[in-house]
Amino acid sequence: MRAPACFAVAVASTALIGAAAPPDAAYFQQATAQRLANGVIVTAQLSQDSPIAGAQVFVPAGLAQQTSATAGIAAVTAATVLRSPV
Repeated sequence: MRAPACFAVAVASTALIGAAAPPDAAYFQQATAQRLANGVIVTAQLSQDSPIAGAQVFVPAGLAQQTSATAGIAAVTAATVLRSPV
């Protein structure tokens, strides 16, 4: 019983000796954000290593942006959900 365990440890340690070193940590440039005149925030993060383009757009919306004069059925529904005990 002891010999197979020693053999397994020897094989595992031999495999680890030949294992490749971990890759260097990835570097990403700082993300930039710009607020447009209508309040929308557009963020972007460039990468010279990747040909992929992506963007995130944050739109100020929802119950927090409504006044009592502009509140509608969505505001009533949100208030009901937020104030209902679970």
